[in-house]
Amino acid sequence: MTKRMSAEDKQKCMLELLHDKKSFFQLKELEKMGYKEKKISLATIKDTLQALVDDSKVHLEKIGTSNYYWSFPSESAVKRKKKVEELQKQKLELLNHSEILQKNISEAKKGKEISEEREQLELKLAELEKTFQEQTATIDRFKECDPDTLNALKSKSVIAKAAANRWTDNIFIIQSWCRDKFNIETSDFNKQFGIDENFDNI
Repeated sequence: MTKRMSAEDKQKCMLELLHDKKSFFQLKELEKMGYKEKKISLATIKDTLQALVDDSKVHLEKIGTSNYYWSFPSESAVKRKKKVEELQKQKLELLNHSEILQKNISEAKKGKEISEEREQLELKLAELEKTFQEQTATIDRFKECDPDTLNALKSKSVIAKAAANRWTDNIFIIQSWCRDKFNIETSDFNKQFGIDENFDNI
């Protein structure tokens, strides 16, 4: 039983066939040679060639009414050489970029080396920040005794008292109106609306 070939093996065999022949062939010719010389299934040769064309390893051109396939060994060598040159160029660019980054990192680290003087300065800074926070907390605790704060609270208290008395007067007016209009006693009105008997202006 013939061993089944993988798609990669078929492509390799067809490429070897074209390189060995160093000529131009139609599909029918390649199917015949591929089956006879490389033991590739006839049904898969067309797809194998198309895969090689898609990978730019084999050329396909229509001449007149026929399609011709070809691939020369020298082309593969040239392509490999070009690819190697491109990779080497990319490698050089990456090395240069790496050197620039390393230089920038070294520059950024200057003045940030750990030293005894720096450690002392950092400790001093931490102490100052702690002192500042403690003083801020102390100021907040005694802020209620600040004259400006007390005056502001006093003004707000006067405004609140005046507003409360206005609402109280309005309620008294409504009580009187209901008493006169509907003959409702004040005590009944207060009971109905949950108003305390001692309700009065502040």
